[in-house]
Amino acid sequence: MVNISVVILSYNRLERLKENLLVLLSRPQAWNEIIIVDNASTDGTHEFLESLRVNNKFYVFRQPQNLGVAGGRNVGLKRAKSEVVLCLDDDALLAPDQFDYIVDAFRHDLTLGVFCPLVIHGETKLPQNPHGNHRIEVANYHGAAHAFRKEALEKIGFLDEECFFGGEELDSSIRIYEAGYRCVYFPEVVALHYSFMRPGPQGFDRYLRWTYNYARILYKNFPEPMARCYASRLLVMRIFRSVQFFGVSATFQVWKTDRKGRMAGKRHHIPVSKRTIEFYGDENLRPEFGNVPLWRKALGKLAR
Repeated sequence: MVNISVVILSYNRLERLKENLLVLLSRPQAWNEIIIVDNASTDGTHEFLESLRVNNKFYVFRQPQNLGVAGGRNVGLKRAKSEVVLCLDDDALLAPDQFDYIVDAFRHDLTLGVFCPLVIHGETKLPQNPHGNHRIEVANYHGAAHAFRKEALEKIGFLDEECFFGGEELDSSIRIYEAGYRCVYFPEVVALHYSFMRPGPQGFDRYLRWTYNYARILYKNFPEPMARCYASRLLVMRIFRSVQFFGVSATFQVWKTDRKGRMAGKRHHIPVSKRTIEFYGDENLRPEFGNVPLWRKALGKLAR
């Protein structure tokens, strides 16, 4: 029996949302319910969703203000009734004929906390989480498309809502691992993601939010020496990229935002077990979150 809820978080991507729903509604037997969280869109999304008359397995929750990624997604996650909850961004497509496969993976492996498909860009077809061609345990899932065991989410208290943009994937994966579950990459299941990089002030704002949250999450979860090491490696890369994309003037703001994130993480530090520290201390663990030494990254680039 199918037992999967689909949670779609949407913000001002009406045409992509329509495409997403067209795919899902073509096979209503593949899912138990669809929950759409409209994060205060202003592009006609609300009016479109109001006009839909689907069935009693289709729910829309419009937010009066943008709650961010983690806050918005939690609205749907907490209401989902199924054992497995598939999360999709409004611009991410995953064919319903793969849903049974996802549910079976959770039923056959009781340690599976998060199912991570291969995510590729819908237009360029380039992988966005290139972890190889075999199933492996990973540090965190890709935010555009992933599935949770609902029980694991309840054990960790759902997503950290301070993650307005960026970082919720790593934070929840750390806590899910700490709770005794695993985050596993399944390359045989493929999701398409039609993402794009936002230019100008909006893009820089997202860049700073990402910088803040990753520093905060590292200090929130890991011992300070480990957090400082990982955060410093990330900061070097963030400053380098900020100069490339936003100019030299962005450097100080990135540094300042990183410092704020570190202080916030220290204030809310929740120690994890030695087992979790050892797992996230592996330099070979992917995707990278500061665990790879800079010299190793430099050698890797030279080799390419």
